[in-house]
Amino acid sequence: PFFVGATAGTTVLGAFDPLPTLAEITRKYGLWLHVDAAWGGPVLFSEKYQHLLAGSELVDSFTWDAHKLMGVPLICSAILVKEKGLLSEACSGGGTDYLFHDDENDLYNLGTKSLQCSRRVDALKLWLCWKYYGKKGYEQLVNHLFDLANYATEYIRSCDNLELIAEPQFLNICFRYIPKDEPLDATGLDQLNLDIRNRLFHSGTAFVNYAHYQGLVMIRLILANPELQKADLEIFFHNLLDAGKLCEAVKG
Repeated sequence: PFFVGATAGTTVLGAFDPLPTLAEITRKYGLWLHVDAAWGGPVLFSEKYQHLLAGSELVDSFTWDAHKLMGVPLICSAILVKEKGLLSEACSGGGTDYLFHDDENDLYNLGTKSLQCSRRVDALKLWLCWKYYGKKGYEQLVNHLFDLANYATEYIRSCDNLELIAEPQFLNICFRYIPKDEPLDATGLDQLNLDIRNRLFHSGTAFVNYAHYQGLVMIRLILANPELQKADLEIFFHNLLDAGKLCEAVKG
């Protein structure tokens, strides 16, 4: 082995790997430690929640998608490497003398600094958004979304017909609808939750996804839109519970 890939904000649960522990192991055995923070990277803006990425300064490389949580139009991804010059060397290796020449001013030749060689100026989108929001603005955005996630979590806990599947660590809220009057077996419960999700989608009421976790089908609510408010979540859950009752009636 030569490489350890950690994740900061997994796709389904939004989980964060323990970077200090992994960094200790990779240093001991001389391994490269990479962090996929495509989804969870922006927590670094928040003083309240940046502990989720504690140890990120110890890693060798770090990827981050600004088009996910930061509101930057697709596509805007970055990879950060600790060792200066390593990425440039990897992107402009030998055998490219038919494209790049030593006697030219390398300052203007951006082809040697990217995997694609020719590409759009994706960094401009990030620069403009960062200038608009600033660090403080992005901190407020991240904190607001965490507030919504906490609100949604407590709403689920307080509702007899909803069950939290995993304790949220980030902005991924994974839960399912549970009928109380006529309990269903595992297969029936999975199908009921799929039916609820599809009813919400096809009616144009809510575009929410589902996922599989430990053999269960669950509804996967992702909170990434900073324009959302608690009132919007209340409407979402109200519509979901109504859809649940309708789907129960159809099955009955």
